[in-house]
Amino acid sequence: MVFTGIRGPLAVLTTLALLGGLAIAADDGTWKSKLDQLRKERVQDSKGAKKKSTTVASDPQFPWATPDDTHYIDKMLEEEWKALGFPVASECSDGEFIRRATLDIIGRIPTTAELDAFLKDRGADRRANLVNRLLASPEYGKNWAAIWTHLCLPDGRDAGNMQDINPKAFHAWLETQFNRNVGWDKTVEELLSATGRWDENPAVNFAIGNMMQGNAIQMTSFTTRLFLGVQTQCTECHDHPWNDWKQDQFHGINAFFTTTRERRQTRTDPSGQVATEYYELNEMPISPSEAANKGATFERRNGLVSYIMPTYLDGRDAVAIARGAKAAGKSASEESVEEFLAKQRQSNDEPIYLRKELAKVIVAKDNPFFARAIVNRLWHHYMGHSFIRNVDDFDNGQDEPSMPDLLAKLTEDFKVHNYDLKRLTRWICTCKAYSLGSRHKGKENKDAQGFFTTMIVKPLTPDQLYDSLLTLTDIHRAGKAENTEGERRQFREEFRRTFGQDIEQTGAPKFNGTITQSLMLMNSPIITRATSATPGTMLYRVAASNANSADKVDALYMAALARKPSGSEKNLLGQMRSRSKNEKEFLEDVLWMLVNSGEFVHNY
Repeated sequence: MVFTGIRGPLAVLTTLALLGGLAIAADDGTWKSKLDQLRKERVQDSKGAKKKSTTVASDPQFPWATPDDTHYIDKMLEEEWKALGFPVASECSDGEFIRRATLDIIGRIPTTAELDAFLKDRGADRRANLVNRLLASPEYGKNWAAIWTHLCLPDGRDAGNMQDINPKAFHAWLETQFNRNVGWDKTVEELLSATGRWDENPAVNFAIGNMMQGNAIQMTSFTTRLFLGVQTQCTECHDHPWNDWKQDQFHGINAFFTTTRERRQTRTDPSGQVATEYYELNEMPISPSEAANKGATFERRNGLVSYIMPTYLDGRDAVAIARGAKAAGKSASEESVEEFLAKQRQSNDEPIYLRKELAKVIVAKDNPFFARAIVNRLWHHYMGHSFIRNVDDFDNGQDEPSMPDLLAKLTEDFKVHNYDLKRLTRWICTCKAYSLGSRHKGKENKDAQGFFTTMIVKPLTPDQLYDSLLTLTDIHRAGKAENTEGERRQFREEFRRTFGQDIEQTGAPKFNGTITQSLMLMNSPIITRATSATPGTMLYRVAASNANSADKVDALYMAALARKPSGSEKNLLGQMRSRSKNEKEFLEDVLWMLVNSGEFVHNY
């Protein structure tokens, strides 16, 4: 393949948007006073408003798509845009929307058939209907299983422990959970408390992968970050210097893992090599009287050694949690019959399983962190940035949520609807902010980022890019069957080496447009093969069609970018065609150029 060097007009989105939460300076009294007044008025309005019933008929096909009253999302956004005077981007095109939503929800670009069908639909609800179809697709579970597998397992974070986990089984289990739309509280409770073999109960892989030879430091850190949105890792060694998190709180959580044991079952192959057959995770039950002896010992900065029994962040120890003690501020009248009976059972000295008690308190509806954390994380995934500067760093003593009222309302509704992730996704992806374009009106205002006035341009992950290449080119259907999963792993590892790590916050490394990254893509044998007119590929079919060259180029642009080339691009493409030996070479160069463009490797 000959590359002509014409690339400039296609790299239209190579500048990454900054991630940010509240960007307003603390001393900006004008903005702060406007927001304070607006939020006070909301509180007054809410006191007089009657609560609407959330019991509505479900659609058997899309049970998460009941007509909930979520107009408040747009109302709150528009109120704050108006109060602050921020210009708001225009609505994105239908082509941009289907590409954006398909990448966000199922992890790939739309097929040409999906694109054509959507663009022909002129119904007023076409975007909402598209979101529902994507949520109903099996690819939804596959995409979110990939995201949470990267987040939960040490793939890339601690490659030395990869042989101790079963990521394939873990991914398959998560895929089922997401596609069945199991409540997020149930999924997390299982992740934190699971026991058994890594293949028979794949949820145990989270604990096995993050507990290094019984050391639960990493497990503690990732439990609070992923499921509570709180970074406690700094307090492993000392109290946090600028917020209220203490060393005792970190080790109090860490102590819940002291009764967990892992066992490795080995086998010897014919050559005499010993290999792992499976890992098994078990938990030792303890009596309430033993709990005080199952704590964690840690050294303070002054050299003193301290001890703490298993204790949650709010000060309740494992025995108090097992006996039904309420979080501070919860009245006894809120106690259910089930909670009362549980308390009575524990009063009889029944055994306690520490991780089960931790899981129970983390997913409890009176936990102020749990639901907020996943609402914020999903908002970050779909909008490109969260309500705070770092997606998993609430209560850090430095910044506050940009829109606390909206975050609180979404969080409460998410709990009311039983932690329904598909429903939450539909709320976000059908709100006005999600349909905004990625081009700023007038001069870019970084202060507006935390108020979602423009869609942030999001770099693709390795999985998104790989699946989008398959969707675009049909290379996996050309010639003999390829080992697509093996090739995917190779492609992802190449990404990791070249692109660096962004796993702890977002689940995968991202494309940042550096020279090294661009060269990696340009010279990738996968991309070279994907952009060749091999029989069976999309490019082969386009090249062999009876359409003229201009229509063929339009087809490639639509398939890759969900748009046709601009006037300036057509002029440059004409020059490029005149220097090509033949049409086949020209079309290969066009497709190669498209997949290496900044626009293709970003979600805008």
